[in-house]
Amino acid sequence: MGPGSYLALSHPAADIHAEEMAAGAAMMNQAMAGSITFRTRAQVAAFFDGLELVEPGLVSTPQWRPGAGVSPRPLPGWVGVARKALPASRA
Repeated sequence: MGPGSYLALSHPAADIHAEEMAAGAAMMNQAMAGSITFRTRAQVAAFFDGLELVEPGLVSTPQWRPGAGVSPRPLPGWVGVARKALPASRA
C-alpha cells in the first residue's frame, strides 16, 4: 500500500456467535470448492498492523456506522478501515 492509501475490510468472525459460526463454516467448506476462514477480532486486527484505524476502529458490523433500523445484535463479522500514514514531510 502506498502512503495515504486506505484499507477497508470486513471479515466473518469466529468469536461472535462462535458455535453457530463454526457450524456455518463447516457447511460452507463442504459445499464449496475453496474454503472459508473465519477469524477472531485479534486475528483480523493483525491485518491493520502499521496502519492508523479510522473511527470507530475495528468493530462488529452494526457498530461501524450505527443507524436507524440496524439490529443491536452483532452480526458475525468484524469491520474496519485504516490509513497508511504519509511520510512526515507530507503529513
